[in-house]
Amino acid sequence: MRIRASAMGILAGLSLAVGSSSCDPVTATVLPALIITNSWSVEGQANRYFQFNSDTDGEDHGSFTGSEFVNDVEVNTLAGTWSEGSLSFTLSNGTVYSGTFTDLPDRLVVSSSTETLVLLRG
Repeated sequence: MRIRASAMGILAGLSLAVGSSSCDPVTATVLPALIITNSWSVEGQANRYFQFNSDTDGEDHGSFTGSEFVNDVEVNTLAGTWSEGSLSFTLSNGTVYSGTFTDLPDRLVVSSSTETLVLLRG
């Protein structure tokens, strides 16, 4: 009897926790864990790409470092973060890009004050 009462108490507690959640499961968006470490080509610019490296791959947020390359020559280093489908990174020349994963996880659209780039997983 005591076990049955405990089990019913746990069940009631779980029901209350689920029922009182402020997140509507019908409208909630679940973002996948991301593997950001890769070479990302710039759409329309065959000679330009970015290399991102992260120790937090496979998470829903994290940080990364990397480089920008033009004609296979490193022109800038970079550091950035991502969370909830958005990311931001700053190049060593001071340019800041921010954007979103538009086709998870293989396409990024990022913008700076001077350009918008579509990055494609290499």
